[in-house]
Amino acid sequence: MPGTLIRVDDSLEIPADIETLDDFRLWSRSDDFPRGPRIDFVSGEIEVTMVPEDAWFHSAPKSEIVCAIQNLMRKRRIGTVFADGLR
Repeated sequence: MPGTLIRVDDSLEIPADIETLDDFRLWSRSDDFPRGPRIDFVSGEIEVTMVPEDAWFHSAPKSEIVCAIQNLMRKRRIGTVFADGLR
């Protein structure tokens, strides 16, 4: 049903007709896509994380993991690593 929204709270509305990754990607590139919370499409479902990441408990460990994986991949020349948040 076009125009139908799922309201998460007063600041977040998700179109109800998002059923595929292509639908999600189109929405994520639109002006209607919220820029505040982290919103992902995983295994056919939309996941919303409303809590911001803590620098010491999320960002710093995640950065270390990404660096370690990136160093291994460079050394073995087997690919490229992109940290999360890339849209």
